[in-house]
Amino acid sequence: MPPHSSAASKADDVVAAFGDQLGSGALGVVYRLKNAPQDAIKEIRTDGVTNETLECFKKLTPVLIRLDNPNVLKYKDVFAKEDFMYMRMQLCEESLETSIKTLRRKKALLDDDEVLDIVQQIAGGLVYLHDPNKRDANGNPLPVLCCYDLQPSNVLVLDDKKRFVISDFGIPRDGLNNTVRPSIYAAPEVHTSKKYSPASDVWSLGVILYELHVGSRPPFFKDSSPKSVYVRGWTPDLSAIKCEPIKGILSRVLVLNEDERPSAAELSGMIEDAKSLVTVSIQRYRELGEKCKHAEAEVQRLKDALAAKDAEIRQLRASLGASPPTSTGPSPASTELIAAVQRGDAQAVRSLASSGKGLRMTDVAGMTALMHAAKQGSSAIASMLLDEVRMKDNARKVALMYAAENGCVETVRVLANREAASRDSDGRCALMLAAERGHVPVVLELLPYEQTLKDSRGWTALMHAAKSGQTEAVRVLVEKQKGRMNNDNQTALDIVQSDTSIPNRSAVIDILSKYSQEKH
Repeated sequence: MPPHSSAASKADDVVAAFGDQLGSGALGVVYRLKNAPQDAIKEIRTDGVTNETLECFKKLTPVLIRLDNPNVLKYKDVFAKEDFMYMRMQLCEESLETSIKTLRRKKALLDDDEVLDIVQQIAGGLVYLHDPNKRDANGNPLPVLCCYDLQPSNVLVLDDKKRFVISDFGIPRDGLNNTVRPSIYAAPEVHTSKKYSPASDVWSLGVILYELHVGSRPPFFKDSSPKSVYVRGWTPDLSAIKCEPIKGILSRVLVLNEDERPSAAELSGMIEDAKSLVTVSIQRYRELGEKCKHAEAEVQRLKDALAAKDAEIRQLRASLGASPPTSTGPSPASTELIAAVQRGDAQAVRSLASSGKGLRMTDVAGMTALMHAAKQGSSAIASMLLDEVRMKDNARKVALMYAAENGCVETVRVLANREAASRDSDGRCALMLAAERGHVPVVLELLPYEQTLKDSRGWTALMHAAKSGQTEAVRVLVEKQKGRMNNDNQTALDIVQSDTSIPNRSAVIDILSKYSQEKH
């Protein structure tokens, strides 16, 4: 790229004004300018690049300074000297990548409306770059431009983190003089055939949307090569997406056939629709929160009134010389069948169960005869009461859970294939209850059925075992559940390290630390 004398002189002046290095990437190195604190300069080596890429540089040079969009980085000057190209731009202290890293360190997530606002701004930049009819300030046509490598490090943050702009566009990375492989944000066709297009930019923005919402990059080809994963019939695993409007967008964007993806303009419209839905949902959530506060206050008022009446009744009883009634046997709401189970009278249970007397009836706690048998570890009696499987008590517990939390492995074997994966009112399963109490034989029995489950807080059985200091249960579970994260983006190791009151804490930390804690 032969230099003009004015460009060469300009390059000499700029190089002399280089300040601290701000960052580097596939395209080059970015420096501060000591004589212009509001600007930065990118230095790109052009020796050794392919002829095709060199031609891109030549065509792009007069175009960059003519671009004007609030979500595309403004280049103030572009010039070359010998084996270098220089791009002068507005100084940006932070990228979207550094923002994401900061959030991950804090184990925090953005609200869905914030996520959609960021992605819509990036989509707006893509709409402009992809537009074949855009013109400069003088009315001259500008070409369609692709990003080639859209990822968080190439999205810069301005105006107190309120504006997001795309940088590093228009130049294919695979033609540079360094070894560049497609990033995890690259579209399938880029990985398989190095085919770049506006559709591949849309895919990349979809991956960014996934990461901003979930807090981690998608594991589409974590343990395999992209070429072996992106084959006919592939669909993305969107199970981690909790917001339905965002899931709807990603199901349209993350598709193998680039012709089936929306354009950047269509995507921008989809995001606008999603923002409306999310805003309504957030408003509804806040309204419900206020109603809950009022309801809680009313419940407390009723409790206080009830306590006052109870005290009044006790006072009246005392003045009359009466004493409160005492229980001398099973609750009136109990049954003959439950009483037989509690006595361990297998013959009576068999007789009553065969006649159907008392079956599927509960005591005041909502417990069935089967639940009482499971709690006592009476596997033989439990086998007589299987007509009551999957019934739930007042805490939404099934019989299997009572067997599990009491370490009754034989009863667990009777019930596991009938009641596994049931959840109590806190979303816990039988495996979690057994792990919490350190019943290792039960844990081993239930692992094949419930090892993938999380409770309503996103806690796994490993987390429950670790929190309770059950070292042997932790040892059994860690291989199957290592690295999983709860709703607060914590792994089991994070939970134990943040709580000094956990029994056997050092031993639990030692066990967990031996395994990779890569977060899913």
